[in-house]
Amino acid sequence: MIGRAIFVILLNAIFLVGVLLYLPLDGLLEMRGYDRSHIQAMKDARAEDEELEAELAAQEKADAAAADSVDNEAMEALDPIADDATEDDEAPEPDAEPAAREQLVATDVINVRSGPGTDNEQVGQLDAGQTVTVLEDNGDDWIRIEFEDDEAWAYRPLFEQP
Repeated sequence: MIGRAIFVILLNAIFLVGVLLYLPLDGLLEMRGYDRSHIQAMKDARAEDEELEAELAAQEKADAAAADSVDNEAMEALDPIADDATEDDEAPEPDAEPAAREQLVATDVINVRSGPGTDNEQVGQLDAGQTVTVLEDNGDDWIRIEFEDDEAWAYRPLFEQP
């Protein structure tokens, strides 16, 4: 008895799914008593909703791209070593230590980084007038310096001779 009831319920469910899959929405709405003008109004409203959703998604994407651009520009403006620096710079291998190390003086507040280039982590700052010891200067824009009993990198054009 219970098996037969389950079979009948499953058969009805399969029939309803088939009707829903093959019967157009218009037909279902007409069966529920909606006339053609109401059905067309619902279709038009749905189309407008889809257009608005697409416009909103495009606007959100454009806003996100603009915000990323503004964030990058703001970060570069706040970082005094960002000028003329490239993000693709990699830390070169240290050469043999020179006998006499050059001393330089910071001309402004300077961000000190874990490697050459603004894409490397900022590990601290130097104050204007602070003297540092140069560990490596290959003649490019970045120099390896002694910083807080360790090594770090700084932007060379922001220093001067003592």
